[in-house]
Amino acid sequence: MKPKFIKPLVNQREANTLEGEFLTRLHYRELAQADVPYIDDESGKLVCLLVKQCLHADVCRPAYEHLRTVSKIPNNRGIAVAGKGAMMPGLTQDGSLSNRNEVPRPVWEAAGKPLADFLGFFDYRDVNDRRKLNCRETEWTGTHRAVYEAALPFICEIDSLFRNCLPFEYAVQLDEVKKVADDLKIAGTAFTTVTVNKNLRTACHKDEGDLRQGTGCMATLGQWQGSELVIPQFGLAVNYQPGDLLLGDVHLWHGNAPFVEGGERVTTVLYCRERMHECGGDSGEDNR
Repeated sequence: MKPKFIKPLVNQREANTLEGEFLTRLHYRELAQADVPYIDDESGKLVCLLVKQCLHADVCRPAYEHLRTVSKIPNNRGIAVAGKGAMMPGLTQDGSLSNRNEVPRPVWEAAGKPLADFLGFFDYRDVNDRRKLNCRETEWTGTHRAVYEAALPFICEIDSLFRNCLPFEYAVQLDEVKKVADDLKIAGTAFTTVTVNKNLRTACHKDEGDLRQGTGCMATLGQWQGSELVIPQFGLAVNYQPGDLLLGDVHLWHGNAPFVEGGERVTTVLYCRERMHECGGDSGEDNR
């Protein structure tokens, strides 16, 4: 695969002003070509690589039937779900304002009632001390084990493709995953966690909490039109469809273009959480 070196169209300061904005056709100049690694000409880092129709249907089909059952309202992801300024204090059981912000239900409904949840393992911050971690299996994994197990062949095939397409980046991520306790990572892969979104058009954001030198592995399931992933700093958009794999730097500003035609779009993002190695196994307690 011959790489294509691209320069940012705007500097980082200008790009930062896009946080929370919904991206459109005006935010990109070209669609990414298949099997072309796009490289930041200034940093030498991978921007993205689209691999077309590399995931087998017999692996994607059962994954879709199970992952489409995601049912959690992502009310703690305000900027990504509903844009800048969407978060507001919630209400406690006695009707008073909570000290935690969330996406108000009318805003969530206006955004198309998107759903999201996590499979695998996650590093949760202690409610009483934000410096402490509590790493454990995600709730969805524990309560719907059949969903997790049905998704494993899909996850393992993406892991294999990641290793073959980007061996250096894969090795970097795998070295970090090896530091994580066995019961806090997806066995046999370079991943600890999978984010699953359903019908979520994200506003411009950067992913947080995953390995900074890692690579996001993204795949879609379902049927729809539009909602390309836009990377505005480089004027680039990626139309990745079911069966495709998108590998990229999720720490760049990115978001989705509008849906052109409805349907059901399930997106999966596979990655390594950055601080999982700080937790011990089994007990889920911080081991520092």
